[in-house]
Amino acid sequence: MKHFKVSCVADPRDVLNVKCDKKIDLIESICKEIATRLSDCETVVLSKDFNSFEFILTTDVESAADAIKNAAKAVSEQLLIKEVNISVSEVSDKAVNDLTGTPSSNSEGAAAGEKDENGETKPEVEKQDEKEQSVSAYESILSLVGMDEFKTWAGEIEHFVESCPSKEILQRILLSMSYVVSIDSGNGCSTLLECMGNLLVSRLEKSRLILSEITVDPDPDRGNFEAVRREIYSIDKNEKLYLYALHLDKAQDLMKTEQWSEFLNLCRAKNDAAVFVFVVPVLEDIALSEIYRNINDLLPNKVIRIAPFSSDDYICFFEKFFAKFNMKVDISAHEPFLDKLAEEKNDGKFHGINTVDKVCEEILYHKFKNSDAGAENDCITQKDILPVLDGQFDAEDNVSGYELLDNLVSLDGVKKKIREIVESIKLNKKLEPNKPQSMHMMFCGAPGTGKTEVARIIGKIFREENLLSRGGFYEVTRKDLVGTYIGHTAPKTAAVCRNAYGRVLFIDEAYSLDGGSHRDYGKEAISTLIAEMENNRGRLIVILAGYTQELERLFDLNPGLRDRIPYRLNFENYSRDELREIFFKKIPKKFTFNEEFKEAVEKYFAGLNEDLLGDENFSNARFVRNLAERVFSKAAMRLRADKNDDDAIELIASDFELAIADTEFKALNEKKKGSIGFQFS
Repeated sequence: MKHFKVSCVADPRDVLNVKCDKKIDLIESICKEIATRLSDCETVVLSKDFNSFEFILTTDVESAADAIKNAAKAVSEQLLIKEVNISVSEVSDKAVNDLTGTPSSNSEGAAAGEKDENGETKPEVEKQDEKEQSVSAYESILSLVGMDEFKTWAGEIEHFVESCPSKEILQRILLSMSYVVSIDSGNGCSTLLECMGNLLVSRLEKSRLILSEITVDPDPDRGNFEAVRREIYSIDKNEKLYLYALHLDKAQDLMKTEQWSEFLNLCRAKNDAAVFVFVVPVLEDIALSEIYRNINDLLPNKVIRIAPFSSDDYICFFEKFFAKFNMKVDISAHEPFLDKLAEEKNDGKFHGINTVDKVCEEILYHKFKNSDAGAENDCITQKDILPVLDGQFDAEDNVSGYELLDNLVSLDGVKKKIREIVESIKLNKKLEPNKPQSMHMMFCGAPGTGKTEVARIIGKIFREENLLSRGGFYEVTRKDLVGTYIGHTAPKTAAVCRNAYGRVLFIDEAYSLDGGSHRDYGKEAISTLIAEMENNRGRLIVILAGYTQELERLFDLNPGLRDRIPYRLNFENYSRDELREIFFKKIPKKFTFNEEFKEAVEKYFAGLNEDLLGDENFSNARFVRNLAERVFSKAAMRLRADKNDDDAIELIASDFELAIADTEFKALNEKKKGSIGFQFS
């Protein structure tokens, strides 16, 4: 009987597509096909992941290795995916025992004449050959989500190993090449660098990898450029491989100087011991080509572009996370998981893979927190995601978008307009079903007039009406769209739009995109946004929001924007009665209040000055929300002082009086002296 170690790695996106489209587990399909072709065999699984598996196969079939590879190839062809990478190597009985954790006898595992410190025979330690050692480094790259150009590079390295006639030629090729890696933050840069270093270490037969990630900053006050130069200068050729990842975000001007040329010459002088990777954000091709030429003048160079992760990529990470715990993910969990990621992105602090892992850890915590002992918990479903969703609506999911809209205070004109827009789009889709309908909107009004809340509700309504595939709400500002690097803004804006496909993309204070200077990258963001609004008009709704005059000025400067926004909604400032109604709606259900409190509130809002209500800087409902929260905090302090432990909280008039006496509210009173409410005696 012969033993074979079998390693199989499939592209994660192929695994996901097969699962979603054909409801088939690709890895299990390959295992079944191998078992069919080698019916008389035994297998011991060593590891199994979302898109890979490794096992020991024992059989007496002479052509077992070919049968295993042909089985994987047949499944790939049948499912119309690219061929799955599979490696098969024959291993000894001793290696099988080591891999499976089976104790071996002294006669099998003893090395002749070798004793330990107690005088007993040591077990033999088998050495893997160099080819097998590097397989795991190569396969770890193939198992990555996305990163197609990086995988192509890894394939080139494998080809050099096979084609180079001598070790000296191979080493010269691998050490002389430098790289420009174009990748955005949060898209796996550290993982890429580590995988790159590990593959090069194995192929160059180095003892270990020394990886250094450095942000090159030439600023004399805070810069580290001289320190980087000194460190690279001190490198000596030895058995280690040094890989320097030099982040160039802050080095644009430096690359135009003689100092930079001297630095590249230093790198060239040290490329018998180190590999240099120059890391930049995702850039337009013309900007990336300029950086490539700058470096390639002195160092052989290869560009590796890493596209931002797509929604499918994030789902692959989602599936892979739980596969580590032998758990499956039901397809029903995909959409709420993406909704959670959209929530994470909305605060402007999304950290890519790290955020995905954080969300998965939260899901894991809540699943087993609420799980009954002994229950089957090997599958993540839609209901497991719900506890980690912040929820864009306080109402439950069975409340329709139109109900949420009707529950808003006032905004009668806006509510009517939204219904008209929906019916108009539905009619146009019926008349021209194959023509994408432009659904973009302009929200004009002062802060706190409900623009953001209405945009959220529109996402829900349009999903319920089958006008958007996902619905939901994705809010961004200038900093999310505009880069700080030449050629960075267009890819950054396009990536934001891709994240919003199927949703509402809400851009508050949209006029901030146009910085007014010909050097401002905001103009590039606007141009990209216009292209996305046109080319994907049936896939997302872009809502530009802000003050009326500023938005009109933006459209005058960029007529292409105006042409692509068919719908305009005006949000008027709230009246006294509407502000009062909003205040009472902000009071949680567990709070109660007495008649004196109600009278104090009504008297205050009745006394608001007309000039304040018409002021474009008045924050409307936002002002009311802040006031309500201050009232609640005053009540909490009072109850704490009174040592009242009752669950019910009653608001009293003095809570309101103390709140409006606080600095910011008092200052507002003084600003409109004699016109803001009244003085409490």
